Amino acid sequence: MNMQLSTNPPASQSPLQTLSAAPSDTLQAKQGEPSAPIKITPNMPFNEGGVEIDLSVRGGGRGFYSPPKDQDLKIKTGDSADKVHIKKSADGGLIAEINGKTYDIPFDTKSNGQQHLEIQTNGGDDNVTVDDDVKVPVSVKLGAGNDRFNAGGGRTNVYGGAGNDTIQLGSGVGYAEGNDGDDTITGGSAYSVMYGGNGNDKLRGEGGSTYMDGGTGNDSLRGGGGKNVMNGGKGNDVVDGGAGENTIYTGKGRDTVNSVSDEDIIYGKKDDSIKRTKDSKLVEVAPSDVGSKAFKVEGSNEFKQVVEDDLEFLRGSPTGEKLLEGLDKTPGPITIREQPEGGAAFYNYGRKGVDLGDPRVEPPNDSEHGYITNGVAGAPADDATILYGRAFVVEEHERPPIIPVFHEMSHAFNGVNGTALPGETPVGADPADPYKPKSESNRERQAVGLPTNADPFDFDNDPSTPPTNTNPEWATENGFAKELRTSLRARYFS
Repeated sequence: MNMQLSTNPPASQSPLQTLSAAPSDTLQAKQGEPSAPIKITPNMPFNEGGVEIDLSVRGGGRGFYSPPKDQDLKIKTGDSADKVHIKKSADGGLIAEINGKTYDIPFDTKSNGQQHLEIQTNGGDDNVTVDDDVKVPVSVKLGAGNDRFNAGGGRTNVYGGAGNDTIQLGSGVGYAEGNDGDDTITGGSAYSVMYGGNGNDKLRGEGGSTYMDGGTGNDSLRGGGGKNVMNGGKGNDVVDGGAGENTIYTGKGRDTVNSVSDEDIIYGKKDDSIKRTKDSKLVEVAPSDVGSKAFKVEGSNEFKQVVEDDLEFLRGSPTGEKLLEGLDKTPGPITIREQPEGGAAFYNYGRKGVDLGDPRVEPPNDSEHGYITNGVAGAPADDATILYGRAFVVEEHERPPIIPVFHEMSHAFNGVNGTALPGETPVGADPADPYKPKSESNRERQAVGLPTNADPFDFDNDPSTPPTNTNPEWATENGFAKELRTSLRARYFS
């Protein structure tokens, strides 16, 4: 591996840099101008004046077979009211202006290796801006305080923390959590996923399609010009559908809906106040507490908040409610465990006191692992786990994280009943990608809601319905995605 390492000491240890910066800072502070740039050296962490900057660079040699340059930039400030502005420099690097000082960061934005920028501002009323021409994937943790954030042009995850935050997503796909406090979150021109969390929040769509969940509190949701999935959550919410196609869920509470599009479908309650056009559709629902027996949740308080908001959404969804009813029959609680940021969603079948091997490896398709064998259901899972990356947005298909986790809940339904389908179904070559597998696991296809070559089985234990070779529609990813009116999968590997 050919590493590009500087032999210069870090800026925080340079007497020359410290001496030259101080007079300049004093003079330019009087003139109201930024300070002379402080140059950051890769792989040599900088720490000075409450600002930490660490640019980690791996690979990037000039040889033909050299690995691509992977770059991970972390910027951290203290508990004061910090102002952070990320810009693109003339040479393709990044400039960070932090509290009146300028930092020149040799981040190669043109590299084809992995790139990531993380900003953590901790306490205080912070103000963070990323310019639109910065296309690097960004994760921002604003911490406690009444913070403001403006996203740039790259994929963005932002977590508001405690306080009354104002978040504006940008031209890249965005995921935003307000967390505790009365927050205002506005979607960008690209696909936006927004969770208000606890508090009386305002969620707004703009040009792009959105998924928005108000969470707990008396929230205000307004759709934009794209396709919007809008859930009021707990509380007395006001939901205004946008000019685009809106799928609206009122959730619990006495809610008000103003729908102006004939394309809208509204899942509302008897006591909601709903104004809609004559060609829109109203589906009456009565959200209950189903799912309260099925799960235990492990992770941060913010993660638990999102999971509870997801469960509340499913309780107000006809498809979700039926699946939760089935999962409440589990012989042991299903653990929903937080994944590190960037993680997806996975289901691990488990039984107490039984060593079932490495969960990352496809298990034997036998009764001991919950598979149907000779027409008989296998052993039910009583110690299963769902791993959940709550910011896992399927960007190219504009699918919110709740759809992948619904897929894993479909696996959990089969785990509860010991009804995983064994074997594989030949699917042939994918015209769009000949390198994709030409056969797919029946266990995965039944969770998606695709037909299999397995023998039909009575999955819903209802003699009035015929046996099928895949899950009932309400226990499938595609069944839920169809209700949300988002894209469906024609193959598992798609």
